[in-house]
Amino acid sequence: MATENIELFCGPCSISRKKSKSTRWCLECEEGLCDDCVDHHKRMKMSRGHTTIDANQYEKLPSFIHTINPDCTEHKRKLELYCPSHKISCCMQCILTDHHKCNDVTPLESVAASVKSSSAFQELDRDIECVVGDLDKLARSRSNNLNRITEEEARIKSEILTLRTHFNEHLDKLEEEISYELHGVKSREHSKIDTVLREVNERRDNLVSLQRDLKGIKLHATDIQAFNGIRHTESQLESSRSYLQYLQTSDTTIDVDISFETSPSVKLIMGKITSFGKLNVVTANKSDLHPVVRSRSLTTPRSSREITLKSGKTSLTQIPEKHRHEIDVRKISLLFHRKISIPVGQLGIISSIIRLIDKKIIVAESSYKNGHLFLFNALGKYLKEIKITGDPWDVTQLDGTTIAVTYPDQNEVKLINCMSGDIIDTIPLQKSGWGLCSDDYAIFVGMKGNELLELDYFGNRIKSTTIKSRLENFHIGTDSIYYTDTKKHILFCVSLTGTLMWTYQNEYMRGPQSVTTDKYGNIFVACSDTHCIVVISPDRNKIRILLGKSVGLERPQTIYIDKENSVLLVSNRNGKFAAMYKIVYR
Repeated sequence: MATENIELFCGPCSISRKKSKSTRWCLECEEGLCDDCVDHHKRMKMSRGHTTIDANQYEKLPSFIHTINPDCTEHKRKLELYCPSHKISCCMQCILTDHHKCNDVTPLESVAASVKSSSAFQELDRDIECVVGDLDKLARSRSNNLNRITEEEARIKSEILTLRTHFNEHLDKLEEEISYELHGVKSREHSKIDTVLREVNERRDNLVSLQRDLKGIKLHATDIQAFNGIRHTESQLESSRSYLQYLQTSDTTIDVDISFETSPSVKLIMGKITSFGKLNVVTANKSDLHPVVRSRSLTTPRSSREITLKSGKTSLTQIPEKHRHEIDVRKISLLFHRKISIPVGQLGIISSIIRLIDKKIIVAESSYKNGHLFLFNALGKYLKEIKITGDPWDVTQLDGTTIAVTYPDQNEVKLINCMSGDIIDTIPLQKSGWGLCSDDYAIFVGMKGNELLELDYFGNRIKSTTIKSRLENFHIGTDSIYYTDTKKHILFCVSLTGTLMWTYQNEYMRGPQSVTTDKYGNIFVACSDTHCIVVISPDRNKIRILLGKSVGLERPQTIYIDKENSVLLVSNRNGKFAAMYKIVYR
């Protein structure tokens, strides 16, 4: 913050009780000088060598620079030295009393001489930007939670009203009670989140202001002023870092969701009804960063606390230690576990295979407008067909029983209860959607025309990203998107905004189809033309063939990795080769 509305008066004139506006500022005397006093100042032997600057230039300095005392508060002497051991500026008396054992005391002027051009100055600016980014992420997370709670309130009220139509006046009172409780929960959680948002935004605005002030310091402050200004800014930055650390361990940033459990008595005799239902506040578990549901919810979207903050030297959301180590792909191997027998039709193509949270397996067969969805148990044994009209292509899991499936010929994404086979919702698309991925907040659809469409769980459009390839197969990583160009034999990696990060080609990787990553960031690709599954190191310097024709694999089409259990699912194009493997890291 630059100095605002400060009128500088001449110091010597003020002693004579005269008010003269300053035109110059003496850096050594720390006072303003009018035109008359400037001439006297230059002629006096004591001040002849002093440096003066234009008063307007002095006014452009941040206001906190003016409040930094250049003198020792304890000994009232000028701060001329700096002790690196204690990170403090000292006067001569301080050295004699408190720092006589410090051997590395340095003149303050020499320490501050190059501070504005030092890397520390630039790093401080970057650190502020980083913390501001973290505060923005927290603000977005809290805002998303606010919106989700509001949406959940509306959804629950809708269910309450639906139930109420099956009863009569007896339910009026109960509806009023549960609505009041729901509103109370929402209001309470809104209040908590609003408090955090307000504090986060205040700190963010303060840091943005300090960041602007750094530019003013660099342009107009003396070296010592810059040094002192940096120390002040670092103190403010450290305070914000501490606040971020506090938020990470505090309950105030845990995601909250509301679910509704219908009372069993509603379905019985009306005279026995004592409650309309039960509201459940769903909060994220700090140990695993995934929601802990204390009671059955009404098919609500998953929520998460996976906000990666980059301030400081480590992220506030820590990556498990095992995930940080790079594994040599030459030491990765596959151990055959189970064969999966898929009842695929003569014209069918196995377009997707996934493993659910409960370890059951879903297989999608695309077959010219008459495809199938198959459900298998954890051991790969066929259980049933999920009978949905249409030709499915890709599948992703949204929560315990809900899967999303693309139907390119119908321009739809269908949300299906994979246990009952019921269609929960249908999301219409403007054109064909092929590849499909999801995270705890959004569904990503690979659209016809090289477009990656991001939707929320209700089908509302979040954003669209242009990708330079058809997205029949793609994978969303932590901060990047992987996809393949089967005809050109290329593996692409782009940022979440669509910016190309790198491409990869190799003689073993011909006709690449499905792509995924393991928990160490290694990239697995199904290569149709070379009839193999390869693994590529994150730096792309090493590649290893894991499966090939020697085990009967021909035209591999789709793969899936259960990262938590290190399990790989593989199927070739016609489904005749489908198996489950354990990934072994030696």
